[in-house]
Amino acid sequence: MFRFVRSAVTPTALPLLLTLCCSFSLWGQCEPLLWEANDPGEGSAFGTTVSISGDVAVVGAPFHDGARASSGAVYVYRRAGSDWSFETKLTASDGAFQDRLGSSVAVSGDTIVAGAPGRSVGGVFGHGSAYVFRYDGSAWTEEATLVAADGTFFDAFGTHVAIEDDVAIVAALYGDAPGATDSGAAYAFTRTGTTWSEQQKLIASDSEFADRFGNCMALHDDALLITALFDNEVAPSAGAAYVFRFVAGSWIEEQKLTSPTSGQDHWFGNSGDLHGDVAVVGAYFGGEVVVFRHVAGVWEIEQEITPPPTEFTSTALAVEGNTLFSGAAGAGASGPIEPVHRFEFDGTTWSFVESLAGTPGPTYVGFGDALDIESGDLVVGARLADGSAPESGLTYFFGDRSSCAPFVRGDCNRDGANDISDPVFLLAFLVAGGATPVCSDACDGNDDGAMDIADAITMLAATFIPSTPPLAAPTTCGPDPTGDTLDCAAIPATCP
Repeated sequence: MFRFVRSAVTPTALPLLLTLCCSFSLWGQCEPLLWEANDPGEGSAFGTTVSISGDVAVVGAPFHDGARASSGAVYVYRRAGSDWSFETKLTASDGAFQDRLGSSVAVSGDTIVAGAPGRSVGGVFGHGSAYVFRYDGSAWTEEATLVAADGTFFDAFGTHVAIEDDVAIVAALYGDAPGATDSGAAYAFTRTGTTWSEQQKLIASDSEFADRFGNCMALHDDALLITALFDNEVAPSAGAAYVFRFVAGSWIEEQKLTSPTSGQDHWFGNSGDLHGDVAVVGAYFGGEVVVFRHVAGVWEIEQEITPPPTEFTSTALAVEGNTLFSGAAGAGASGPIEPVHRFEFDGTTWSFVESLAGTPGPTYVGFGDALDIESGDLVVGARLADGSAPESGLTYFFGDRSSCAPFVRGDCNRDGANDISDPVFLLAFLVAGGATPVCSDACDGNDDGAMDIADAITMLAATFIPSTPPLAAPTTCGPDPTGDTLDCAAIPATCP
C-alpha cells in the first residue's frame, strides 16, 4: 500500500476506455483520448515529453526521422469547444542528424519552446539548442533559436525547458559551473517583441562534478524548481532540488530541498514539479515522492508518499492546486506496472484517489514518464508504446478528473448497499437539513447531473418496482462515464 507520514490507503487500478483517431471528442471526461503522431515511425518515441496550456497541447518525438535520422519533431494539438484535433507538426529549419528536437517541450499561450540537446552549434558537437515557435492566429512559425553564450562540447543544452509568458528557462545537463565540470546549469531568457536574450546563467550554490543540475525543471510565476539528480549532500548521488526566486530582476537561489529518507544512489530529483506554494520531488530508486509547501518564506516538508513494494521509480510528477499526479514504474506478478496515481489534498493530508492506466502490454512502454496538467486536464506520454509502428509512442489525454472518483450509483449514504436507506438519506438532506452526501454523484439516481427529489424517486422505483430499468452506470464500483458538475473528489477512491 501507499505509506504516508499521516495516512495510508491502497490504490485500485481502474479500467479505462481508449479511443484512437485524428479528431477527438470529449464525450465523457473520465474516458481518456489516445493520440498518435499522424506520421508514426518506428522508435520515434512520440510522448517522450508533453505540455499543455489552455487549449493547446504539445507532444515531443525526439527520435522522429525528419530531415535527418532522429532530427526530432514536435506535434501540436488544439481544442475547439470539447473537440481536440491535430494542428501541425513542427521541425527545426536547420534540423540535423541526432538533434533530437522534442527531447523537451513547454508551451505557454501562443509560444512553444522545444529542446534539441544533440544539436551541434558552430562545429561544437553536442552543444544543444532550443527552438521557439510562435502562433500568429493561423500558423506556427519558428521565432528564434536559443543557445548558451558559454556553451561547449556535449553540454546538452535543451535537455529540459520551461516557459511562462516571455520568460524561458533552458537546462544544459552537462553545463559547467566554476570548479565543477559537467555539474549542470540552466539559462534564463527573456523576450522583448520577437527578440530573445540570455538574461542569466543559473547554477547551484554548491555545484559539484556531474551533479546533473537541470535534470528536471518547473516554472510558475516567480518561482523555479530545478533538480540535481546526483547531488551528494545527503549521500553519494542521493539527489536534491533547488528553488529559485525571481527578485529585483534576477533569479536568486532560495532553498535547497532534500528527502528525509534519501540514501546513496537514490537519485532524488528524477521527477519534480511546482505550482504556487507547493513543490513535489520524486526519487528514481525507492520511488518516494516528497511534498514541500512554502510557508512564511520557508519550504517545509508537508508529506512523504512512499509507494508499494512493487513500484520502485517515480517517473514524473504534475501538481496543480490540491491535485497531484504521480507516474510510477515497477514490476507486478504478470509483468511491468506503470500506473499514474492521483492524490488530492484536503487541507491536511494528500490522499490517494485513483490510478490511471494505459493500454497494458508485456513490456514497459513508458506510460507516465511524461506528465503535465492545467485546469485539471492531464496529458500522459507513453514513449515506448507500439502505435502503428513499433515503439512509435502514444500519448493520452485525460479530462478534468474531479468527478471521476469511483462510486456505485444509488448508494447515496455510502454504506455499500442500494436499498431504501439511500433515497431516505437523500430526502433528509434535501428537505430536512440532514447530513450532506459525501458523494453527490452516487446520489444522482437518474444521472441528469443534478441532485434532487427526482433522484430519490428513481432510486425508490429501482428498489421496489421490478419492471423499472436499472440505474445508469456505474452499477458496480467505477467512475462516472458522463461528465457533470457532481463529484466524489473529497473521498477515498474505494467503494464501500
